[in-house]
Amino acid sequence: MWWATPLSGRLQEALMLEREMARKGLLPDIFTTNIIINGLCKEGRMKSASDVFRNMHHTGLIPDIVTYNTLIDGYCKAFDTVSTDEVVNKMYATGWDPDITTYNIRLHGLCTGRKMSRAVMMLEELISAGVVPDTVTYNTVMNGVCTDVLERAMIVTAKLLKMAFVPNVVTANLLLSHFCKQGMPEKTIMWGQKLNEISFGFDEISIKLMDRAYRNIQDNVDVPKPPPEKSLFLDFLMYVTYDYLSRNSLKKNENQGSLKRMEIGYGGS
Repeated sequence: MWWATPLSGRLQEALMLEREMARKGLLPDIFTTNIIINGLCKEGRMKSASDVFRNMHHTGLIPDIVTYNTLIDGYCKAFDTVSTDEVVNKMYATGWDPDITTYNIRLHGLCTGRKMSRAVMMLEELISAGVVPDTVTYNTVMNGVCTDVLERAMIVTAKLLKMAFVPNVVTANLLLSHFCKQGMPEKTIMWGQKLNEISFGFDEISIKLMDRAYRNIQDNVDVPKPPPEKSLFLDFLMYVTYDYLSRNSLKKNENQGSLKRMEIGYGGS
């Protein structure tokens, strides 16, 4: 059986429930089936996940958006674009339209696989379909932009800015990370210090990135640096992020100050 090898806890429970239901003559519901497909996809067992998906039709169980998104995610992580496209086509054929999760999954797969031309087309398709991008969309594309050829990277960045891109801690972290990866740990430190000056909410990842940058400098780690124009481009992306976070922090402090003055005013009356 395809579950003969060790399985994760939740997947094991779902399979046990499925077998128990089958013993009693009951069919698993969509929730249980989605857990099984998700578990198999996470373990890279796409053939088994596909078998479970196909078996749904024989048992009269109708796949939902979660089923399709789970399979698409599994195939994207396996860099299987043919199977990904097949699942998307089946999704359309059964009356399901991609949601923001579908697009984010596909964008992540394309950006990770450095297929930025297709990622740009996917971004445009998303907008044309009337789907509203979220911070995951922005950060996924931004991450791809950092390793793309400069000319296209600049065009995509212009699109993101036009779409009212809102940076957050994830944006800052991925840019700090790219400075380190591309042989510029001193810039990770510099921008980290600037963010600290505006009381930026560093998380655990931010701190680890700063520590890594310090170690790279101390150990004199030799990583090839990008051309000057790419370095300037990363600085530009970081500046846009820093500027937004700085203005947002200032606005937040002003609002807190106004609230405090109101509390004092009410307390004194």
